[in-house]
Amino acid sequence: VAVLCFSNSSPHTPASLLRKLCAGFPWHKKDHTDPIYLSFFSFLVSIPFFLLLSLITNDQNLNLPLPALPGILYMTIGGSIIAFWAYQEGQKRIEASEAAIFSYLKPIFTIPLAYFWLKEPFSLFTVLATSLILLGVYLSEKK
Repeated sequence: VAVLCFSNSSPHTPASLLRKLCAGFPWHKKDHTDPIYLSFFSFLVSIPFFLLLSLITNDQNLNLPLPALPGILYMTIGGSIIAFWAYQEGQKRIEASEAAIFSYLKPIFTIPLAYFWLKEPFSLFTVLATSLILLGVYLSEKK
């Protein structure tokens, strides 16, 4: 959809009509895209496609138990929309190379959570991998 919205096709094609439709959305100005709009519209556009794919493949996972809904809402709002928005805001404030360092720290935070919540085993391999990650982050940040 985004490719068609920003294509330079002739004015009488379906792509040009789609581009005119997309001109009303906040991302039509490429240099001033607000992360909250980008997050909102990316999820808004993707939801119908996921539902359609689920119906086409006859996926039975749409029959969710009621106790699962709070967890799904938390993951949808907190883990997707807010996290993606915060990531985009962070990218505006620091360089991409600096932000990439933080992505290396994800396993450092998930290992203890997996150990306590999911009862995952904590092995020597885990300790070595964590040590290598910390050493790499330290060496990359050392001036």
